Amino acid sequence: MEGWLDNQIPILNVLEDTGYPPWVLIYIWEKHERAFEHHFMQPFDFYVILLYIHLYPTHRQAYRVLGVSKRYVTKVLLPNLQYIAGFLDEISWQSRLNPFNHVMELPLAFTGITDSFPIYVSQPRSSVIARSLYNPKYGGCVVKFLIAITFLGE
Repeated sequence: MEGWLDNQIPILNVLEDTGYPPWVLIYIWEKHERAFEHHFMQPFDFYVILLYIHLYPTHRQAYRVLGVSKRYVTKVLLPNLQYIAGFLDEISWQSRLNPFNHVMELPLAFTGITDSFPIYVSQPRSSVIARSLYNPKYGGCVVKFLIAITFLGE
């Protein structure tokens, strides 16, 4: 799918929109293209996922900020985000051992930074499950995901 970035998305906006330079999107898409297409994911869907992660709009803002419909968010974006979270793993063991992948204050202990983000889910009928998923910070039922990045940008 070479050239999809140039053809479908203005190349100048990629870093601002996603936080990643264009070559990162192309690398990840080409590496996992079969898995993406197996789930009927298009390059635009992948781009919107990265846009969602970078801009992190609230559930009510998502439609307006991302420029997509409510149906797209619930039927395409969130299921695809959940799908790629299951296999997308770009940090290699060799990178963790790289001497430039550490901070001076903790040279042996830390090789990356983690952050979490919520994905809103429908409130389950079971009150026990609903209570375990409810998060007052987000005002609803959420599943939290964890993402890690190395100091090398992986």
